[in-house]
Amino acid sequence: MIEHFNEICEFRQKNPIVKGKVIKTDDPILVNVKNSLKNLKKELESKYKIFNGINLSIEVSKGAANFPHVTHICILPPNQKVSNGIYVAICFDKAGKGAVVGCLESKTNPKGLNVKLRKKRKNSP
Repeated sequence: MIEHFNEICEFRQKNPIVKGKVIKTDDPILVNVKNSLKNLKKELESKYKIFNGINLSIEVSKGAANFPHVTHICILPPNQKVSNGIYVAICFDKAGKGAVVGCLESKTNPKGLNVKLRKKRKNSP
């Protein structure tokens, strides 16, 4: 599991986010990172497919036309979609420094998850 995690981080280290530049989902540069995401998904499924008798599903970020800047893996309860609800996600840092794991909610169909703002922009009061 650690190997795949590190490979995903290394991808972003070698391919940093550049404003205005995207990586198309069919770009050959993505072959290794997509394999790492798929393999990490398989390992998570083997360990966390069922929790307290509840069947979970695991989805990896793919992007529609462009590969996402924030690569993520979501652990979903039954009948849950990433686009609608509250779930657990592993979000990989845009600079490839690591990942954050926590509870997320859909931006498309929010459910009212209480959020604590921990960081303010420099220009905000």
